[in-house]
Amino acid sequence: MLVVYGEWLQSVGMENETTQQKGMSFLTEKNLVASIAKADAVRSALCDELIAAGRGHERHSDTAAKSDPLSLRYLAASAAYVALSDERRYRMTYHGSMKPVRKLSAA
Repeated sequence: MLVVYGEWLQSVGMENETTQQKGMSFLTEKNLVASIAKADAVRSALCDELIAAGRGHERHSDTAAKSDPLSLRYLAASAAYVALSDERRYRMTYHGSMKPVRKLSAA
């Protein structure tokens, strides 16, 4: 998922050296919330494009089987949204907030 997330960040102009090297686990709470909101907006806009193209009836699995540019962009945005949501769920489950989970250093 991290590869798809990185590609999505690059496609919407949010990729920088820190996110590329460290991944989602090092996003601050504010950046995670902003990334989730942006991913949701992009995914929603692409869903609107699918509807406008007469493909609103398609299931996700139908879209995943296609290789046209619109389908690929929609799938990348959906995968990024899911990855970000999973990170949010992990943080909320681990310690009840969206702040990054600090890993203990090996002593």
